[in-house]
Formats: sequence, structure tokens, C-alpha cells
Amino acid sequence: MKKIIIGVLTSLFIITLILSMYFMIIEVIPLFMVCFILCLLFFIFSVTYISYSKNELENFESNVNNILRLYNSILVETKNYPDLVNKNIIKLERLEDLIDAQLEIRKPIYYVKQLQTCSFILIDNDEALVYIMKRDKDDISALDIIIKDINILKRQEDRRKNVSDDLLSDIDRTTVIKLDGDKKYKVSPVRKGSKKTKKDAK
Repeated sequence: MKKIIIGVLTSLFIITLILSMYFMIIEVIPLFMVCFILCLLFFIFSVTYISYSKNELENFESNVNNILRLYNSILVETKNYPDLVNKNIIKLERLEDLIDAQLEIRKPIYYVKQLQTCSFILIDNDEALVYIMKRDKDDISALDIIIKDINILKRQEDRRKNVSDDLLSDIDRTTVIKLDGDKKYKVSPVRKGSKKTKKDAK
């Protein structure tokens, strides 16, 4: 989002600069003055916004470094995220909650530091407590994407499990009717074509 804003401000600055030069050449002074003033305003806005973004990034870096120094004894840096596929992932809103949980279970907190985010992960058996520190709320970390993919896989697995359970339930309701000559006839709610029989496969 911030890159888009900087790009728009820069484009407006260039456009108004070109227009002001054009009106100056053809000697349309009023329009030249308007475009020149707008050009100056867009230039000031661009420089101010870039400076603000830079200060914001520096503040984020400073906050992360302070946290790493303060909790150095319980933090473990890792380049790769722990395997979270079979974990119950709980996203926390505050780092303090993660620290409190660590004090109870006495296990290390893994962290992955990126340019605009820093992810903290505490694993206890089948649970994973996660806190993602961001420079800006719109920033997306690699862990956000991983958690999203895992949730998609879990929903797909749940759907497959529900289909299998329904199929087994239908099979359980299969009725066997005995005919003359020891012949048997099955009446099943399972739809035809859901599974190929050996005879169909030939």
C-alpha cells in the first residue's frame, strides 16, 4: 500500500512538472503558476511520506531488537519455520501472552526475523502459539501465508473425511434380501457409479 502511495505521489509530481514547463514555454503564466505550485506540493508530500516510512521502519527495527535483547534467554533464532501442519495453531494478539505461556510450559520460543515482520512461535505438543510482529498491519509475513495454506489443507481434509463417513454410513444401511435358491439381492443407498465393481472395471 505504501509503495502505491509513493508511486502515485511521484507520478503526480512528474506530470505537474512537465505541465508547468509546457505552460511556461507557451507563456501561459496563470496555468504555469498553478502547475508549478502543485508540483512543489507533490514533491514535499513525496519527500515527507518517504521520510516517515523510513522512520517507521527504523522504529520497527529498534523495537524488535529491544525484544530480542530483553528475552534473549528464551528466544531461539531459526531460518526455517517449524513444521506446523499437524498443530493446532493459535494466533495471539500480544507478545506478552506468548511470554506468559512460555513461563508456564518452559519451552523456547522460535523466531524468524524478516525485513518488515518478526514471527514468534511457541510449540507445546500438538499446539503452536504464534505471534507476528509487523511494521504495519497491512504487511504480510511468510508465516501468514503458511498458516493460510495449512488451514486450506485442513478444510479439504475435513471435507474428504465427511464424504468418507457418509459413504460408510450408506454402506451400513445396505439391505440384503434373500431370494429363492440361496440367491441374495442387495439394496444400498450408495449411488451407482460412486465405485466401480470388478465387473465394471473389465
